[in-house]
Amino acid sequence: MKTIISIALVLALAFLWSCKKDDPKPNLTPKKIEFSAKAAEVIANSNEFGIELFTKTASEESENLMLSPLSASTALTMLLNGCGGETYTQLKSTLKYPENMTIAEVNEAYKSLVGQLLDADPKVNLSLANAIFYRNGFEVKPTFLNSMSDSFDAYIKGLDFSLPS
Repeated sequence: MKTIISIALVLALAFLWSCKKDDPKPNLTPKKIEFSAKAAEVIANSNEFGIELFTKTASEESENLMLSPLSASTALTMLLNGCGGETYTQLKSTLKYPENMTIAEVNEAYKSLVGQLLDADPKVNLSLANAIFYRNGFEVKPTFLNSMSDSFDAYIKGLDFSLPS
């Protein structure tokens, strides 16, 4: 009888021990986002552009407005990578990037920002998508494609634009 009680007690303890919750509470504290001095300048200027864009667009719209200044700035910065001459100068000025800052420094700032934003807050699920589509047969500079892939994680695809869909 004592053996049966002992076995039952051991089994009960084993069962209760297996029900113990070992998982600690997940850390839901957002991570601090840190930038180099140049990246911080790019992001601050990008924010200024975004606020101006949003303010101007909101003042002209009479309906509900949904606009992502980050997406607009990212798309225009991707475009900036493919520009030259006066177009490059004007677009860089519109985006409020400093004249003495190189496009490589701007790209690195975006890469740093997005890389940190994607996992900054465990309570937020952020997804960003960038893509470059070009006409099949059009020669795209490899440096441009590398910048789009590396700095903006862009999907790149050549397409036949003459097809109906």
